[in-house]
Amino acid sequence: MAFLIGFFLAAVLTPMAGAVGRAAGLIDRPDDRGLKIHPRPIPVSGGAAVLAAAAPAAWVFGDGFLAGAWM
Repeated sequence: MAFLIGFFLAAVLTPMAGAVGRAAGLIDRPDDRGLKIHPRPIPVSGGAAVLAAAAPAAWVFGDGFLAGAWM
């Protein structure tokens, strides 16, 4: 059940975080040095969406796995 809650929240929050990241200019642009493999700018706000999706599921089901993320 925790997986389903986290999956649903991630599916909803990740595109929203990408849109917010693009609007706020929080993007990683490819460069000419070849250090970045993506061909177009990528929003970097997805990690916040993943944490926001996993934390409620872990909290509801009493999983201490994410306790370190809040410290």
